[in-house]
Amino acid sequence: MTRIGLTLDEHFDLRVKPRTGADPAFHEAAQDERDQMFPMATAAASHHLRSRGYDSRPAILDALIRQGVVTPSQPNAWTQADVDAAADHLEEAGIFTPYAAMCMALGCRYADFLRPLREADLPAVRREPVDWAQHHHQREALRQRRAG
Repeated sequence: MTRIGLTLDEHFDLRVKPRTGADPAFHEAAQDERDQMFPMATAAASHHLRSRGYDSRPAILDALIRQGVVTPSQPNAWTQADVDAAADHLEEAGIFTPYAAMCMALGCRYADFLRPLREADLPAVRREPVDWAQHHHQREALRQRRAG
C-alpha cells in the first residue's frame, strides 16, 4: 500500500525547507528548526501531524496514548518516534485531513498534491500590494466626476 501522508523528511522538504536559491541563512534556520523540533507538546504534535496530512486533534492523540498505540516517555513530550508511531497508526486507520483524503481517493500521495504548489512560480500569481489611500482618492475622483 502506498503511503498517503507525508513522512518527516517530506514534511521538512515541502513545508519547512526554503526554496532553492534562498539565502543560506534561511536554509540554516530551517535545519535548526528541524534539529530542535522534538520533543514537542501534544498540541504541537497534533499540529505537526495535521500538516503531514493526518486528522490528529489533541483528543485523538490522547486516545492513542490511552490505547497504548503511543507511549511518550514523559507527559506532554512527544519524541520523533512517538509522532512517527502515531502517523503510522493514523495511516493504517485511514484518518486523514480532507486534502490528504482527496489524494487517497484520486490515487495519489499528499506529497504529490503539495509539491506542485510549492514549486509553482509564486511571483506570477501574486498581486501587487494595494495602495488603499491611492485607491480611495481614485474612487472619490471618479465619484465626483459622475456627480458633477
